[in-house]
Amino acid sequence: MNLSEEYGLDKQYDLDREKLLLNLIRSKYHNEEKRFLGLDNKSSNLIAFLGVMLTIQASIGSLILVNMKTLSYIEFIYIFFTLALLCYGVSIFCFIKSYNLKTFRSALDVNELIDEYGVNEFPQETIVIESADNFRNTINYNETVMNIKIDSIKKGFWFLKLGMVFTLIFIMILLVLTIGG
Repeated sequence: MNLSEEYGLDKQYDLDREKLLLNLIRSKYHNEEKRFLGLDNKSSNLIAFLGVMLTIQASIGSLILVNMKTLSYIEFIYIFFTLALLCYGVSIFCFIKSYNLKTFRSALDVNELIDEYGVNEFPQETIVIESADNFRNTINYNETVMNIKIDSIKKGFWFLKLGMVFTLIFIMILLVLTIGG
């Protein structure tokens, strides 16, 4: 079976058309690579932000709670304080999970290209078609990994928002009890 029949191409194989398709696929790959790096940057920035936020809340919140042991409903306040810290902890875990998730797969290994195509004399259309297929498989794999990263980041944001709600409730209750009491 020749290459044209194997890939369902006409006998009048249009190499320029296949090169154009390869360039479009390569462009899609590079866009996905940028998107992947953007997700990693977001995760990294959110980890740093949450680390600072967690440190501040734990430090200031602990000082406040230690100095206000005589306050009524202190157990109630501790619950919201602890829930906020737990949500931030889960959020950081989700962001770290998305950051450390499987790495972006490279489309074409230079050594493989040289070993496979450089040593043997393959027709140009074989190289173009197999390279395009390699890019397609790599893009599909990377999209799957990115979707897992996105889901983990979404969960992290959900817990971040929930933690902020608990923090606001903690602060409001504390203000009401200290000003009103």
